[in-house]
Amino acid sequence: MHRHDHIAKGWHFVTRILMATARLTPRRLGVIATLALVLAIGIAGQTQTPRVQAAPAGDASIGIWLYAEQVGGKRTLCVGDVVVIRVSVLKRIGVEGEYMLGRLVGVEVGAFVDGSGVGTISPAKITTTMASDGIGAAYFTFSAKRPGTTTVVLQGKVNTRVLLGLEFGGNTVTAAVPLTVEDCKYKVTAISRWRVPGPANLNMVALISSAGMTEVGGGRYEGIARVEWTITAGQVGDCIPQSVTTSSQAELNGQVFGPEEFIVDVAYLPAMISLPVYCVGSGGGVASGSTPVQMTPDPVTLSVPASGGGDRREQILKGPQPTSGSVVIFVRRATGQ
Repeated sequence: MHRHDHIAKGWHFVTRILMATARLTPRRLGVIATLALVLAIGIAGQTQTPRVQAAPAGDASIGIWLYAEQVGGKRTLCVGDVVVIRVSVLKRIGVEGEYMLGRLVGVEVGAFVDGSGVGTISPAKITTTMASDGIGAAYFTFSAKRPGTTTVVLQGKVNTRVLLGLEFGGNTVTAAVPLTVEDCKYKVTAISRWRVPGPANLNMVALISSAGMTEVGGGRYEGIARVEWTITAGQVGDCIPQSVTTSSQAELNGQVFGPEEFIVDVAYLPAMISLPVYCVGSGGGVASGSTPVQMTPDPVTLSVPASGGGDRREQILKGPQPTSGSVVIFVRRATGQ
């Protein structure tokens, strides 16, 4: 069997459709309908107290909290970098042991940082909306100004409501995102590409964009990079082309050996990627699903002058089957260094 055939066989799962079914009893359908109604009321807005049939307090529970995260995960944050912070006001509804989680829209969320001057946050206030990328989310931008540590504090006020015989809201929900800004000495950029031959014609790109490295002593440098993935699959029978984006991390380590040599190691951490499938039959029926796959690019070692440089290398992507590809990597001194 040709090597390409081995690869295609190993990746054949991409064309499979995963379908799960659940046995729905009349009682379970009733509980799910109640939960769906409550979540829909939460999406409708924050200005109206809804009227729903109350359930015994012992059978229902409602929880509200504010969730905040640094988009793309943790990475080395350098002076001049920008970080996007995503916030959502989450509502967890429980009825007779069944639970559903939803997001509240129409909630105004404010953000502020301390007076250390480490960075600024914008805007000062924003409202969660249906139109955001990620229904019910709101986005803030932190701009790093100087080295140091600060905390972005976020607050939202949920209006008082009565649902399922329980009162909730009326209180301020808070969250905090701690951030450390570094005085980065080097920046690393790497673009990796792989193509999997076969029916799905998978194309994968992993990008590290200007990841920072800080000096830790003795000519050693280190950093954490964000790896941005883009995976696309072609047409397979009745299954339409699909694409997915996600992110993972890579560890950066470097050692300077005088002005003529700087050795940089890039160690990629595993990325868990869900590959989607969406198929439309000739009769109009639709089937969809996704397959979680763990992928890990091989590590890369580059030797350049201390002033910076770049190169192109072969790189293997470890997944269901090893896939050959390449990486183009550049190392440069950070601005002002």
